[in-house]
Amino acid sequence: MALQPCATQVMAPILHGCGSQVIQSTWTSFAPVIFQRATSWSTSSLLKTPQKRQMVASISANTSGTYKSVHRYVPSGWEEEETELYSPLRSGSMFYKQNYTSCSVIKRYVASAQQQMQKQEEMVNLVINGRPVSINKGKTVLEAARKAGIYIPALCYHPNLEPAGTCRLCLVDIIKNSPAKGRQLPSCATPAVDGMVVLTNTPEIRQHVKDTIYLTRTRHPDNCQTCMANKNCELQDLIERYDVPKPPHVYPRVSPSVEAKGIAHATDVSSPALDINFEMCVLCLRCVRACNELQGMNILGAVARGHDEVVAPVYNLKMSETECISCGACVSSCPVSALTEKDAVHDVQELLANNIDYDRLKSLDTEKSQELDLRKYVTVVQTAPAVRVTISEAFGFPPGQISTGQLVAALRALGFDYVFDTNFTADLTIMEEGSELLDRVSKGGPFPMFTSCCPGWINMAEKVYPEFIPNLSTCKSPQQMFGAVAKSYFAKKIGRHPSEIKVVSIMPCVAKKDEASRKELYNEEAKAQDIDYVLTTRELARLIKMARPKIHFGALEETVYDSPLGESSGAAVIFGATGGVMEAALRTAYAITAPKGKESMP
Repeated sequence: MALQPCATQVMAPILHGCGSQVIQSTWTSFAPVIFQRATSWSTSSLLKTPQKRQMVASISANTSGTYKSVHRYVPSGWEEEETELYSPLRSGSMFYKQNYTSCSVIKRYVASAQQQMQKQEEMVNLVINGRPVSINKGKTVLEAARKAGIYIPALCYHPNLEPAGTCRLCLVDIIKNSPAKGRQLPSCATPAVDGMVVLTNTPEIRQHVKDTIYLTRTRHPDNCQTCMANKNCELQDLIERYDVPKPPHVYPRVSPSVEAKGIAHATDVSSPALDINFEMCVLCLRCVRACNELQGMNILGAVARGHDEVVAPVYNLKMSETECISCGACVSSCPVSALTEKDAVHDVQELLANNIDYDRLKSLDTEKSQELDLRKYVTVVQTAPAVRVTISEAFGFPPGQISTGQLVAALRALGFDYVFDTNFTADLTIMEEGSELLDRVSKGGPFPMFTSCCPGWINMAEKVYPEFIPNLSTCKSPQQMFGAVAKSYFAKKIGRHPSEIKVVSIMPCVAKKDEASRKELYNEEAKAQDIDYVLTTRELARLIKMARPKIHFGALEETVYDSPLGESSGAAVIFGATGGVMEAALRTAYAITAPKGKESMP
């Protein structure tokens, strides 16, 4: 069972990096069959220990995203051949047969995993700043230094991306076993070699780093106090660490001549999910590489040359005119604030702080009236399952810690009237999708059925793979179901008009902002979208930290969600795991159709 996520991640590239939702909705049903067959190819020794299984999972994580990246660890020269792996799929749909190539990929993948593990078992020993370090063969000097707790500055490096060496901040002196004697080398792109002796912080290197950061500052606006990345900015950290002074003049990153020629533009707020301000760009190109390597979309690229070089969408289009699927890979990889989620923090802050019906206040006799509820809106907030875990890191807790009680308490302290759990409508989604799956089974298709919970995947299907639109579930996502329920059933229950309900969603991805703005999800009765505002996890963290009096997240007494829209089942909880959505749908289909006391569906 531990190998199922690996199988699904390898299958994802078949649809050219459709994203995690393809993983969740398509392959889970036959992933166990795939790996049951795949592991029969003389791989018993590969899977004997948890460490080796974890190694396979790590390779899978590095190879998910695009079909090309699957071959990153696959030796060239393999020939396509039919294997017994194809046998269990013969009775399946034509979709599986047409993608038989993926079966060969899995066979290659397992074999290459063996080779990778053999390489990983070889260790190299080197000395960094006088400290001996041992690391797996194939790792870089930068990775070796970080393993040993030795700091090397870098802006263009990201552990999920191929090394680029563009920022030149990670240069080191290799005084023994250097592949280029006499020259400083970028540690992020230099493999660690046995017997190396490395110096990372000589006076010359330190001055080089300081000068490079200073030059970056000459083309970077000095507005840290109002920047979205304030106190969470890698450039800001470097400036403080190396005590880099403020330059007397700051020049534009996107030169007027480049903008006048239509080669690039400095700002772009056309996307419903993210905003661009390339004046903040440091040319690390992490956004370009994330869009290409992780998602395979190639929306962003470097344009112009020399002093005028800058990042821009393809053909200088607006982001709303490109095939951008609002996945947020570029936003999460940006070390500064050149690309950010569309900020809704101040809108929500204003909603909570100034929620007064002033027209009613003017006509109200406060001395005689017993009713002093002057709220213009009833504020409702919903939280996605992943948020209760990811919010912890923003307040210094270990990654993976569950902070559900503190999250609910913090939202109440911010001033929300009702705090609900998106898991409630995840259960509704599961019941709807399970029923829809059974209906398709009875009618013979179309298959496979893709869940519609992920707006990034929906965008991908609509913009890049329209032939798969009939395969999408017709159900709304849990977020949108919640908005519809809150402005209908819940509004009626508390005696308010739908227009008096404001719904805020706390979601783990920027694509949810895109989804909430779709015109087909406009609520005619409320004269507004079903979801009024969407905050990402880090936006919520900013909102909590901005609150006065201060909210000490870790010290909050745990509280529970409001009822009834805060209750849910275990099926909703597994939405946060790879394959969880379709697994829950299959479990629901089983529960609906299985005769009482029977172990299988008829």
